[in-house]
Amino acid sequence: VWPVLQASLSSAETESLPKVLGNYNIAWSSGNILGTSLAGKLYQIKPFLPFLVTSLISLISFLLVKGISIPPQKDGEKPFSLFHPYYLKVARLFNFFNFAILGTIIFLFPKLGRNCNFPPFLIGLLLSSIFAGRSLFFVVLRFVTFWKYKFSLLFLCPFLSILSLLLLGLMHTPSLFLVSFLLLALSLSLTYSSSLLASIDRKMGGAITSEINESIIGAGLFSGPLVGGFISRYLSLPHTFLSLTFFVILGEIVGIYLYLKGSR
Repeated sequence: VWPVLQASLSSAETESLPKVLGNYNIAWSSGNILGTSLAGKLYQIKPFLPFLVTSLISLISFLLVKGISIPPQKDGEKPFSLFHPYYLKVARLFNFFNFAILGTIIFLFPKLGRNCNFPPFLIGLLLSSIFAGRSLFFVVLRFVTFWKYKFSLLFLCPFLSILSLLLLGLMHTPSLFLVSFLLLALSLSLTYSSSLLASIDRKMGGAITSEINESIIGAGLFSGPLVGGFISRYLSLPHTFLSLTFFVILGEIVGIYLYLKGSR
């Protein structure tokens, strides 16, 4: 479903595509926050209510969008070539590592929080700051376009992720954990928006490859907890998060190699 929705965005003009993409990102990320928040409340009333309400929302959404057609691509639109042929590959590479970090944090941070004697409410609040921050940054990216196809900002993302992991591994206060998660949220919003934009922009001249984008996200969410869980068997949780910086640095090196290769 997600690749189909993303491919439908490609009918927009290239100039307005960042705004259309921003609306899409704001919608699904806000839905994540709202859904998880309501699910807990509804479950306390009746265990079956979250499933019933989501089914009704899905049905209503289907009825609302039924019959909406996607305008065909205008004739005469000529594809253009990006100034760098490996931009999409680098964006997807960094996006993979970011979602791997996200998956690791979701699975391992609750245990780290308990080791720091944080109450469950605070642990949940800190984790939700990643998703709230991502939604907030999606709103910002909706109204600005300076990030579009910019390698300088793309290469900033791994440094933000590394700083986030360093704070997780070295600091153990709620305020610094919050800063760490917001840094990761900023990095996530940039890599996700950049890779998706380049995947669905028709004027790029290539095929719409949003399904590859989602496959990479799924691979990151799968491999992150797998690798992080394996490392945590031999290292403490703070050192596990610190060890993940090695993989991000490796990804940065590969990204630089691709950039230099395409610049020849």
